[in-house]
Amino acid sequence: MAKPEASSNPHIRFAVDEPPPLGLSAIVAGQTVVLILAGIALTPIIIGRTAGVAPDWLIFAALLVCGVCTIIQARPLAIFGCGYVLFMGSNSAYLGVSTDAIALGGLPLMLTLIAISGPAQILFSLRLGQLREIITPAVGGVVVMLIAVSIVPIAFGLMTKPIADVQLVGQQAAAAATFLPIVLLILFADTKLRLWAPIGGVLIGSFTAAAFGMVNMGPVLAAPWIGLPSQSHPGFDLSFGPAFWTMLPAFLLVTVVGGIETFGDAVAVQKVSRRQDKAIDFRAVQGAINADGLGNTLSGLAGTVPNTVYSTSVAVVDITGIASRAIGLFGGVFLILLAFSPKVAALLSAIPSPVAGAYIFVLLILLFSHGLKLATEDGVTFAEGFAICTAFWVGVAVQNKLIFYESLPGWFNTIFGNGTTAGGATAILLMLLLRLGGGRRRRLKLDLDQPDASARLQAFVREAGERGRWESMSVARLVLVADAALEALRLQRVPGKSAPVTVTLQADRHDVQLELVSQPLAGNLGDAIAAMGKPGAEQPPDYLETLSGLAAGVEHRQFQGEDYLLVRVPVAGFERLLPEAVRAAES
Repeated sequence: MAKPEASSNPHIRFAVDEPPPLGLSAIVAGQTVVLILAGIALTPIIIGRTAGVAPDWLIFAALLVCGVCTIIQARPLAIFGCGYVLFMGSNSAYLGVSTDAIALGGLPLMLTLIAISGPAQILFSLRLGQLREIITPAVGGVVVMLIAVSIVPIAFGLMTKPIADVQLVGQQAAAAATFLPIVLLILFADTKLRLWAPIGGVLIGSFTAAAFGMVNMGPVLAAPWIGLPSQSHPGFDLSFGPAFWTMLPAFLLVTVVGGIETFGDAVAVQKVSRRQDKAIDFRAVQGAINADGLGNTLSGLAGTVPNTVYSTSVAVVDITGIASRAIGLFGGVFLILLAFSPKVAALLSAIPSPVAGAYIFVLLILLFSHGLKLATEDGVTFAEGFAICTAFWVGVAVQNKLIFYESLPGWFNTIFGNGTTAGGATAILLMLLLRLGGGRRRRLKLDLDQPDASARLQAFVREAGERGRWESMSVARLVLVADAALEALRLQRVPGKSAPVTVTLQADRHDVQLELVSQPLAGNLGDAIAAMGKPGAEQPPDYLETLSGLAAGVEHRQFQGEDYLLVRVPVAGFERLLPEAVRAAES
């Protein structure tokens, strides 16, 4: 095997394209499967108990679909998959909307909604660039927190619902024996041991429950090692009645928010999987979201709960330093093989309700924490924080039917009667209003093939400067940066491709943001700027030197079909940077 290049990420033992020995790949993949197995099974188990059916088919289909989608994530298929190790598992975020759907139309209605809402994630991915300022991580964070709020009653119901021939103290002991070890390990254990906290809590809680007679091992012993589940597919509800339209908005919103969460995981896994620091490949991020959406549709068609990327994938890669996609391939195969073992499904189904409830409660705490982090990860202004909090409490009020529920029109309650939907819609509306009120945006459409493109762009910038009464040096600096950005697009364009460019300019009190949207470029300008000055680097072209020296920030995001080049230029304090070039442009 070729010697790997010198690494800026020394913790990497095997990067994404470097295959480790087969035995090591199998061990790491098997360890990860063990870590996520309980999480994959418990959501189908809870859904099955809510619907009053045995969860064998739900678990079988969940393991099967999660295995297939984990392989697709590691080895992309067309637009599906990111090419990194991202294990897929059952998505507990759907518990709230799924139980509501079951109450209205049973499992068939739930499966129909899951299958139909899956493509919404793919549509969101295809428009990821255009929607990046409206459906933001802050919006996703609000929805994730509201999902946790809506599922809390389910978790406590599992812990407290009376069990025949079992004393209440037994249920309390089983729940506490599950909850407390997980909390203590999360709070005080090191990173490696913390990964084992969930499965450790489930095992301790299950042994405690067994001591109080809550575990029936008969079905486990009777189940064969290899075979198919005894139940059949639950079927679909294709009547598309009022119940379907009542629940569809909530399923669509949760599906899109699942895409936002996968966005974060797909960014994080790239950071820990490569030897060299590079710009994030948003085409891979879109592939991860597409695979997530495909998994949701396959889940509905197969007769189980939706799946999503598990963040455990990123933690395992970060801890072991083994990022090879071979881990994802082995892990997917293991999940598929486990799907055809009824004994595994029976063992997982034997987990008592108090244990499952305590485990779900821990997941909700982590889910709420993740939502809070998601809502604030990019930093929030006072106005954005107010919008987030407003949307959250609107969702809480609607979930508990506290806002004029009886007097609102029936159609409104049908669409927005779910707290997750109402809060998410409120967050999107408020963020849209903030963007519309964030200062006037000026747009210009160009074609790189036009000989006067550069002159038109310079005139566009100068006119904006005159209208905004900017200092002449600020205008001159922005002209230089804009011209360098246009030159970069011209020289980096893919031969034979069309060359339309949309330029958007927006100014605030601190800086001017210039965004150029074009067809995909051959390379990433952010990586090219980062490589400047490194040992052995070639003399950079003039446009890169200008962007590096005069722009306060350069971000190049490459999506499927479009590239977004964003440059920021301060409106003051620039005189010390390349003054000769700026004064030359001014004159």
